[in-house]
Amino acid sequence: NPALAGRVFVMFSWTGPMTTWLVPKTHGLADAVTGASPLGFVKAGLLDLQGGTVAGPAGFLASKGYPVTGLDTAVTGWLNGHLLEPIGTTMANGYVDLFTGNIPGCIGEVSALLLILGSIFLFLKKIITWEIPLTYLASFSLLIWIFGGLPFGNGFFNGDILFNLLSGGLILGALFMATDMVTSPITSRGMIIFGVGAGFLTFMIRTYGSFPEGVSLAIIIMNMFVPLIDRLTKPVKFGLVKEDKA
Repeated sequence: NPALAGRVFVMFSWTGPMTTWLVPKTHGLADAVTGASPLGFVKAGLLDLQGGTVAGPAGFLASKGYPVTGLDTAVTGWLNGHLLEPIGTTMANGYVDLFTGNIPGCIGEVSALLLILGSIFLFLKKIITWEIPLTYLASFSLLIWIFGGLPFGNGFFNGDILFNLLSGGLILGALFMATDMVTSPITSRGMIIFGVGAGFLTFMIRTYGSFPEGVSLAIIIMNMFVPLIDRLTKPVKFGLVKEDKA
């Protein structure tokens, strides 16, 4: 994927500018204040956790005073008071900002809401199909749920799926980049393999790599395997009998 290749080149060449962003004015801070994305902030903070325990990435951001907008506070308070507390649970601040895009981050990837709306148009026009986005997001979510709580000292099956889906470039990558027709498999089985592989690699790079984000690298690595995937999943023509070379 040429767009992802260019992004990866720039990211490795100018790591600082590619991982530090302007904080949105909706946070009520002064102009031109820069900071890491929520995903990058959590990644950097985990290095200082030193075996401690914290209530997942959202709890970690709250404990460090990561800014949230008034919209986030109002919507989260309403959801907790009217929907979640009656069923015995609550939602931390920050998720609404992640969903709407009121966070520092790369152009085009911060608003999950707008990305989902754009993908609905592509699905309706049958420009993209369900195999890669669904298997990509599902495999990543499963791994996050099982192992995502370990870096925070919360054990297995305690990963924060929602935070990891909404932060970084995962939605953009799964819906718009991985589905590129030129660089993705041509068969349905191949697309499923591609999506699962991309989800696994994204999880590994995000969790154990030196960069907070792994979507671009994961998709590019899977792009290299597309010819092999197509070859292994290409259906055999009905009635075709291979000649015995012996």
